[in-house]
Amino acid sequence: MIKWRSQSDQETYNKLLIPVIRDRPTSVFVGAGLSVHAGYPLLYELINLLEAKAVDRNSKIVVSGDWKNKAQICQDELGNDYFQILIDRFNPDNNRSRFTSIHANLIQIRFQSFITTNYDSCIELAFRDLGINKVPIVYPNLMVSKLNNKSIQHIHGYIDPNDPHSSVGSVILTTRDFMEAYSDKLGSVKDFLVKLFSEQNVIFFGFNVSAKDDLWFKILESVKEIRGQRQRNASSRHLPPEPERIYLAILENRVEMTEDIYKDRGQEITKEIAEEMVRNQDDILRDMGVYPIRYNSDEFHKSVENIIVDMRILTRTLQPQGSEAGDLP
Repeated sequence: MIKWRSQSDQETYNKLLIPVIRDRPTSVFVGAGLSVHAGYPLLYELINLLEAKAVDRNSKIVVSGDWKNKAQICQDELGNDYFQILIDRFNPDNNRSRFTSIHANLIQIRFQSFITTNYDSCIELAFRDLGINKVPIVYPNLMVSKLNNKSIQHIHGYIDPNDPHSSVGSVILTTRDFMEAYSDKLGSVKDFLVKLFSEQNVIFFGFNVSAKDDLWFKILESVKEIRGQRQRNASSRHLPPEPERIYLAILENRVEMTEDIYKDRGQEITKEIAEEMVRNQDDILRDMGVYPIRYNSDEFHKSVENIIVDMRILTRTLQPQGSEAGDLP
């Protein structure tokens, strides 16, 4: 049973999200929240690990700023050990599951593609378990042309379990990494995402899109400007308007990272503060053109799995029929 925050959230899910997935070209944006129960870290956990290693190396180091800057300071201090720490933490054979039932159900939903910021291979391994061999597409070689082929595209890099030392260099985590990856040049992550949001409807799941001053807001603003120009061009030529693109985010009814900041400061999180955090995040999402859909969670893994199974059933279960995901009906 899915415990939605409100009747409004349930209606948005049933009357908007499900028809969008079932009837329109839709990709899913997968965040670390879907891999945590396979043993992989959330972003703040990874940053905390790097910071602890850097402080062990140099007790006088000051790791400050946003998470990108903290990662940069840690990389500068740790050198090559920085990459070895990432390899060790994302080694799927290091006493952790390779993927979970969440991924097994997720890949059977009629999504056009799987876009992820995760470095792990959970989605690939879930496909392989069905007998489907998927080769991930990894920055800087992201492919808009493959968005309709159920591709798996790792926009922030990928640590290949079969070749971790060669692949770990693709990871985007530090300030310098992001400056390069999100530049305005053709083929950048920014360029790919603008095209993704222009061409596909997108469902965010297990992914934090809360920061208004972050790159996401600027990307979606660019998409809005492009869409407006296309609509004006179509109108001037008496052509029908393009179909509206819909973006939805399925989120737990809390703001985890912000709550952890409060806890680190020793501040108590009252019910009123927690509710205000959620309202603020929802306002930011709506400003970005993203519909938030909130669920209440007694047990995160089970709640997420219930939603994904329900989505799979309501949008038709797919059966593998070939060696590539593009062969799925």
